[in-house]
Amino acid sequence: MVTVQAGRSRTVVGLSAVALHGRVTGPAASTAWTMLSGPAPARFAGDAPDTTVTLPAPGNYVFQLTATDRSGRSRSSRTRLTALRYVALGDSYSSGDGAGPVADYLPGSYRPFGGCRRSTDAYPALVHAALATKDPPPSATSDPLFTFGACAGARTRDFSTSQGPGTPPQDTYLDGSADTVGLVTLTVGGNDIGFADIAVYCAALHVTTLLPSCRDHSAPAVGAALNTLQPQLTATYRAVRRARSLAPGARILVLGYPRLFPDALDAPCPVSVLGKLGVRIQPADAAWFNQTVHDLDNTIRAAARAAGVTYVDTENAFAGHEFCSSTGSPPDVDLLGTPFSAAFHPNGQGQRALATAITAAYLPTGR
Repeated sequence: MVTVQAGRSRTVVGLSAVALHGRVTGPAASTAWTMLSGPAPARFAGDAPDTTVTLPAPGNYVFQLTATDRSGRSRSSRTRLTALRYVALGDSYSSGDGAGPVADYLPGSYRPFGGCRRSTDAYPALVHAALATKDPPPSATSDPLFTFGACAGARTRDFSTSQGPGTPPQDTYLDGSADTVGLVTLTVGGNDIGFADIAVYCAALHVTTLLPSCRDHSAPAVGAALNTLQPQLTATYRAVRRARSLAPGARILVLGYPRLFPDALDAPCPVSVLGKLGVRIQPADAAWFNQTVHDLDNTIRAAARAAGVTYVDTENAFAGHEFCSSTGSPPDVDLLGTPFSAAFHPNGQGQRALATAITAAYLPTGR
């Protein structure tokens, strides 16, 4: 007598290649997988009980495993698979500007003086790979269940309006059939308070000492922007929550920003590639940077709470690896980015630290 078990039904997020673990006991002459229902035809790697199925779209699938014994008698078992999308939104901390070489940017996303700069070294690609705890490694460039919509330079307004020619509003990445998105991650707010301009200004200090310090130049404008940011963030997060594509139980993970410097510097921090011969960030400026990040993160946390989404605390994600850390460990952030726009952005090591924070917040849910 042949017995068949197609395996437990489950939900997968962000993965188009999914492992099927069927089980057949008894003298089976043959086994075969078939799709009984689904939004589009799936493709099986083979007919063995343990195989992989490639899903072309999100939705609900029903698969059947059939085993036939030598006398021609068949037994079947069914399993259900719910496939949901992972959508990564946000600014350059999410797109991965500066996370790796230019060759690692997704095709069409990089221009010398622009572009969304979506890198395969960014935390969304790393989280996408980490979702495959029991399944084949996914593709960061061509997975229909992974939508990489983060874009360098994005502000809260760019979730509902175009950021520029060829760049749609980020909320369009949440378009689609109802109940098809299981996970959304995003960073936003840094550009709203002018972090990009601050980064360019402060990185430029390595060529002159005649300009005002980072703090003296930027503190008034940053303070004013922080005072008005929370309602903008809350509205953005609520708009994401209202997307009809979100499935019941979908998670929206909103990241804060990491500190770039140790808690206290007892000496100026070299910025220039010339090391001690270069201009340095003064301890007071580094402390102001850290306080600004802390204030920004508190604003993001409050907005996330008001909107009913999950805040992921990354303020100390670079602990021990900040620039000029006393541990002497390689930093998780570049002060002089390559390309230049990546100044004050996480490098590849920093993006891995952000990915670790997200997977710690998400994967224990069992999805």
